[in-house]
Formats: sequence, structure tokens, C-alpha cells
Amino acid sequence: MALQIKLDELVRALPQADDRFVHVEASNDEELLELEHRHVETHSAIRADDELAAEGGPPGSSAKSRSDAPRRSAGSSGPQIS
Repeated sequence: MALQIKLDELVRALPQADDRFVHVEASNDEELLELEHRHVETHSAIRADDELAAEGGPPGSSAKSRSDAPRRSAGSSGPQIS
């Protein structure tokens, strides 16, 4: 449990981190699938932007830019636990 608390604190401390992953272990299967889908989409978009930048294209010109990536929301602490 102490290790989980430490990991949660690290996620909260990083401004670019998606804090929906805090308490993810309490999520149901549907919530986990949605988080996985968003995670894959975000990282695919980041890779596409990096590849375009390496080829000389303008950053953010891929279908989805980094600015569209999930951001921390004030007061958000991850999936709701019922």
C-alpha cells in the first residue's frame, strides 16, 4: 500500500501526467479499457508529431497534436470509486 501511495504522489506531481491513472487499481473493466484507449491514442499522436518534426514538418500538424492530449483537471483524482 505504501508503494501505491508513493506512485500516486509521483503521478500527481508531474504536470504532464494524466492523473486519471491515480487509483486506477480500483477501476472497473470498462474504465480500464477507456483509459487504455486514450493512452494509446495520446502516445500515437505524440509519436506521429515527433516523426513529422524529424522529417521537417511543423509540430502539431498530425491528426491529433500534443495539445489535445489529456490534461490534469483541477480536483480530479482519477476514476470515481462507488
